[in-house]
Amino acid sequence: MDRKVLMLAVILFALAVRFQNFGEIFDSGIYYTGYDSYYHMRLVEVMVKESFRPDYDYYINYPFGLKITWPPLFDYILAFPGMLFGFHSSEIFAVFLPVILGVLSVVLICLTALQIVNNQTFALISAFIYAAAPVAVWKTVLGQADHHALVIFLFLLSAYLLLKDGVWKILAGLPMLFMALAWLGSPIYGALLAFSALVHFDRKALRLVAASYLIPAISFVLYPPVGISFFGLAAFLFVGSVVKGYEDRFRNATIYYIALSLATVLIIYFIPLPHFEFVKGGINYIFGANIYLPTISEARSLQIFEIISASGYIYFIFALISVLFFRNRFVLSMFFLSFILALMQLRFTEVLVVPSALLSAYLVSLVLERLEYPVFEKADEEEKSRRRKRKDRKVKQKNAEVDWKDHVVVAAFLVILAVPCLVVAVAPFELTEDWKEALEWMRTSPEEQNYLNPYEKPEYSVMSWWDYGNWILYVSKKAVVSNNFQAGAVDAAKFFTAKSEDEAIKIAKKRGVRYVVTADEITMKDANNTKFPAIMRIAGYNVDLMPEGEILNFFNHTVLYRLHMENAENLTHFRLVKEFGDVKIFEVVGS
Repeated sequence: MDRKVLMLAVILFALAVRFQNFGEIFDSGIYYTGYDSYYHMRLVEVMVKESFRPDYDYYINYPFGLKITWPPLFDYILAFPGMLFGFHSSEIFAVFLPVILGVLSVVLICLTALQIVNNQTFALISAFIYAAAPVAVWKTVLGQADHHALVIFLFLLSAYLLLKDGVWKILAGLPMLFMALAWLGSPIYGALLAFSALVHFDRKALRLVAASYLIPAISFVLYPPVGISFFGLAAFLFVGSVVKGYEDRFRNATIYYIALSLATVLIIYFIPLPHFEFVKGGINYIFGANIYLPTISEARSLQIFEIISASGYIYFIFALISVLFFRNRFVLSMFFLSFILALMQLRFTEVLVVPSALLSAYLVSLVLERLEYPVFEKADEEEKSRRRKRKDRKVKQKNAEVDWKDHVVVAAFLVILAVPCLVVAVAPFELTEDWKEALEWMRTSPEEQNYLNPYEKPEYSVMSWWDYGNWILYVSKKAVVSNNFQAGAVDAAKFFTAKSEDEAIKIAKKRGVRYVVTADEITMKDANNTKFPAIMRIAGYNVDLMPEGEILNFFNHTVLYRLHMENAENLTHFRLVKEFGDVKIFEVVGS
């Protein structure tokens, strides 16, 4: 069967899986998937309608505001159509861009697999597995207008170019530069590629890779810590290429060099130098060493079962088994290193799934070979000629037996293996109908704010848990105390866990709160699906040492309970304004 037709089928499959939430997104308006997408669109709306990208925003962390420090590339990409044709075109473009990047990533996996093994069937299986991997779907599903889809695409493009010969390796620095202009954490993925390259390439190739890292180092002009990090990785690779020259005399020279490099980083961490504080910050970020990260679902550590689930149950197990047979050190290094990263923070499973797809595809290919479906059989003319000369009737008979029915059986086999992945990949749309109605009511009913001017402090704010801050800001066009960057989260946590109305109203006055929004999932209404322990943790309580009954008893004496469960009937300074199913809106009165 024509490989181009099969690749088209894989692309259509990838598209279908990523269009799973079409109805929820185009529902009496345009909504997005996730949470951070909404703040990106807030910036894009200002960029298109006011012609500038703000570097400060008084509409978050109200009334103090927050500095916008992350790189702007992704926002400019989303804003570009709007600058030409109006903001509505950016709204539409933002919905479809992650799907486009996801499909391009599937194609890149196919090309990378070809670069590694040079076998079209293996490459197609790799692309199919990656297309079905749950975490790859979540990050590139329709409406997921966040930077992750772009970062993964650029990471894959960098890996693909690094694996090519000659000057292509140097060009790998270009997507890394774009990655640096889209995400402050880009040196993490740059380091992942650098360590994999050090283990895999010979001395000459490694010097070309080192040269490629000088390109993203240019980002120093805008973001010094990022640029210095990439320059450090370039130096690490160049010295590594020198070390490679001594491997004949010192067998484990590269291993010792890696150990020495890691020890140097640890020294910088524990004996911080003024100009290298970002090293400590980066390591703390990877290890989740602050009070906020453990309360973020994707930032949790040691979530082995969720890592397996997000990678694809069967495929992850296949990848582990394939480690015993696969011989490409670049892929093997990437697999082990990204697995360590994923153990540190669940979010890094997005990069683990790349080598996992290649490794699992290799084992699937070996299984198919055992079942007499020719995967690794060479098809070049020289091999065909050699077989004709040898008159290998057995091979000819095997080739003759492979017809369209065999292809159908193999396709069905791959789909069956993908079913567990697809079940997990279908995720619920976070923005429920109750939330949509509540947000739309807040947008039209309370008095408007000058939403498009982030430099002008508005008159009041909305208190909610930080998970919903970006929704309220973008959809309702209202300033918020706390949003998805966790700024203001401590005050929000202390407000909801306050044991007296006086405590809560003091925080409300400090933060200029006029409205409070609550939802079932931040209460203990369903102990198996609640954010309340995370709220307690950020408020300063050691939840890990408290049994569920004690947490429930604590909740029953909080302002949150008296608001959401009792509808503020026994409170003086708060009154229930509107109720939309699981979501309730209260107004601060008489303060």
